[in-house]
Amino acid sequence: MIDAILRATLRALLWLRYRMHFVGLDQLAAQDSRGILFLPNHPALIDPIIMLVELTARFRVSVLADKAQLERPVIGLLAKRVSAKAILDPAKDRDVRGQIEQQLGELINGLNQGQAFLLYPAGRIYRQSLEDLGSNSAVETIVHACPNIRIVVAHTRGLWGSSFSRASGGAPTVVGALKRGLMGLFKSGLFFAPRRKVSIEFFEPADFPRDAERSTINRYLESFYNENASGNTYVPYSIWERGSARSTS
Repeated sequence: MIDAILRATLRALLWLRYRMHFVGLDQLAAQDSRGILFLPNHPALIDPIIMLVELTARFRVSVLADKAQLERPVIGLLAKRVSAKAILDPAKDRDVRGQIEQQLGELINGLNQGQAFLLYPAGRIYRQSLEDLGSNSAVETIVHACPNIRIVVAHTRGLWGSSFSRASGGAPTVVGALKRGLMGLFKSGLFFAPRRKVSIEFFEPADFPRDAERSTINRYLESFYNENASGNTYVPYSIWERGSARSTS
C-alpha cells in the first residue's frame, strides 16, 4: 500500500512537468518469469525516478547504482523502497574491488533466481548529448554469468537540456533543479506550466551480443541509445516566459 501511494504521488508530481510516453513496457510484463536485466541510458538525474515509477508498477525490480546517486534527495527515498544496492566507485573509493565483485555476484545470483534488476551501463549521467560507455565492464560480467536471463534495453529521449542534465555544461543538483521547477509551477498556477516531452522505449533484442567481448557489447548499447538521440532542448518553466520549447544546439 505504501509503495502504491508513493508511486501515485510521484507520478502525479512528474505529470506537472513531463508529458511522458512509454513504448513496449506492457508487452514485457506478459512474457516469461526469467530474471530480467533492464539496461537504460542515463541522460539526466530525473530519469531513474521516471523509470522506477513505471517499472515498479509491473515488476519487483531492484537497482544497482552508484552510491553517490542513491544518496541524492528523492532518488534515495525511492531507492530504499526498491532495496537498491549501492555500488562504490573505484575512482573515488580506495580498495573497493572486492566489494564491487561481491555486489555483482549478489546481483548475478538474483538474476539467475528470477529477479529483476535495473542497471545503468554508464554508471553516470551524460557528459555530452550521446551515451559513451567507454570500457565499462559491468554488463559484460553480468551477461556472461547469466546466459539465460532476459535483457531489456531502454532508450530515454527528451531529457537532454533539462535542469537535471549536464547540457548547460555544469553538474546539476537535484535540489537546484527542483527549486527551479517548483518556482515555474507556482508562477504558472501549478497545472498550467509548460511540459517537457519525454519518451522511453523498451526493447528486448534477440540479437543482443551476449557472448561477445566488452567492447562489442558496449558499442551495441551505444548504437541503440544514440539512434535518433534528442538534441539539447529548452522547455520554458512558466507560462510567462517568451517562446515555446526549442532546440538550443
